[in-house]
Amino acid sequence: MNILLSGATGFFGKNFIELAISKGHKIYAITRTKQKKIKNVKWIIGGLDKDSKEFKKCNVLVHLASAGVLNRNLPFKKAFETNVVKSGKFLINAAKAGCVKWIIIGSSSEYGKTLHAAKPVNVNSKRLPVCNYGKSKSIFSDLVVVLSKILKSEYRILRAFPVYGKYENNKRLVPSLLKAIKKKKDFIINNPMEIRDFSDIEDVVKKILRATNFPKKNKIKGEQWHLASGNAVKVSDFVKKICISNDYKQKIILKKNRHKKFHHISDKKSIW
Repeated sequence: MNILLSGATGFFGKNFIELAISKGHKIYAITRTKQKKIKNVKWIIGGLDKDSKEFKKCNVLVHLASAGVLNRNLPFKKAFETNVVKSGKFLINAAKAGCVKWIIIGSSSEYGKTLHAAKPVNVNSKRLPVCNYGKSKSIFSDLVVVLSKILKSEYRILRAFPVYGKYENNKRLVPSLLKAIKKKKDFIINNPMEIRDFSDIEDVVKKILRATNFPKKNKIKGEQWHLASGNAVKVSDFVKKICISNDYKQKIILKKNRHKKFHHISDKKSIW
């Protein structure tokens, strides 16, 4: 399979490329800067709104790129420009080239205030985003549905819940914890009582790759799912488990919880 990929140099992208090429797939990856050569990866230099003749060679599109993943309150104009305008152009250019099977990676941040209801969310739960990242991703989810009808495409929107693992930004929870363990320093947990649904990136990219297999005669042209584990765990318990497995002896400091009622978890029936 030839896969048209955005967000190839990010957390999800790097892991997805490793898995996909190990399974014999070829990747056509959008990148803004020159990258080192990787077997079975064809780099397409340009932004998300770039058109390329290489798109015609692709069977399926996997859209991972997003602005504001680490800075959820990126100015709305910037988030909208990347996550809606340029992302929409990416889908249009792909469809014009005949690539009309789309995997769209969304975010659980699209649910926003609904996550405070202290119960799992499903794909039909109200999306009430709070941060600019979540707002722009939610708008794009709606745009995907509209564009798919106009461009006669098939899509799967997969909204990712908290993910950790290889290539994750070193400022996030797990990399920060592993760094403290290595340096034998005390570790501070923000919002220790928050409930989250954590997934390992290895499991997540396997699910994304599996989602690229669309039935030849697919009656369902649009689907929405969650990328999650279905296992609810307190942040403090998740951290302690990692500490125990690494024989961590230093102090764990629990900060005052700001999001005690924040339940960042998926309904099991909505998980891809």
